[in-house]
Amino acid sequence: MSTDISACQGGLGPLSIALGLLGVSDEGVTPKKWQNIQPEGGIEALLELNRSNRSDDELAAAKRAYLDQMRK
Repeated sequence: MSTDISACQGGLGPLSIALGLLGVSDEGVTPKKWQNIQPEGGIEALLELNRSNRSDDELAAAKRAYLDQMRK
């Protein structure tokens, strides 16, 4: 089975379509805050970090620190 989810509306996104297909009410389901949203200018900053000469561990720590700073 496949379903077009490109026109999903509301805070539940594709979950609302899945619940509808299953015949389950979405009443009482609370949407979560979007978690995977890039901060303004985030792509450029992360690309710059990727292009640096850092080790894998240093790169991971730098990305984590950058994203933590943007969430504040």
